[in-house]
Amino acid sequence: MRNWNCLSALLGLAVAAAVVGCGPSRPAVVPVSGQVLIDGEPLKNASIMVAPSAGKAAFGRSDDEGRFTLTTYEPDDGCMTGTHPVEVSATEPESASVMLVHTPLKYMDVDTSDLSVTIEEATDDLRIELSWDGQKGPIRQQVAGE
Repeated sequence: MRNWNCLSALLGLAVAAAVVGCGPSRPAVVPVSGQVLIDGEPLKNASIMVAPSAGKAAFGRSDDEGRFTLTTYEPDDGCMTGTHPVEVSATEPESASVMLVHTPLKYMDVDTSDLSVTIEEATDDLRIELSWDGQKGPIRQQVAGE
C-alpha cells in the first residue's frame, strides 16, 4: 500500500508538471533599447511602437535624451526579432482645446510613417530617425470635441 501511495504521488507531480508546461507559448523577444531623433536632435517624451505583422507590438517612451527601452510582455523585455514598421508620436497639451504635436503627423500612424526597424539580436543602440523635411514644429492641433 505504501508503494502505491508513493507511485500515486509521483504520478500526480508528473501530471502537474505537464499541465504547467502546456500553457500558451509566446514568441521570443530580445532586449531592445535605443534613441529616437528628429532632425538629429533627441525627441523627448515620445511614444514608440514597433508593430510586428504577426505578434504583439512593443512599446517604449523616450526620456529627455530621446533614449527608450521597448516592452512587449513584461517591463523592458524587448521586441520580437524581424523587420517591423514603427510609429512615433510626441504630444503635449497647450491648452484645454489645443494639443502640440512634436512630430510630423505621418509618423503617428504605422501605415504612413515609412519607418521600420530590423531587430536581429539584442541591442542597446537602435536609432529611429525622423525629419520635419524642412518644416518646423510643433504642430498646433485642435482637440476633438472642443
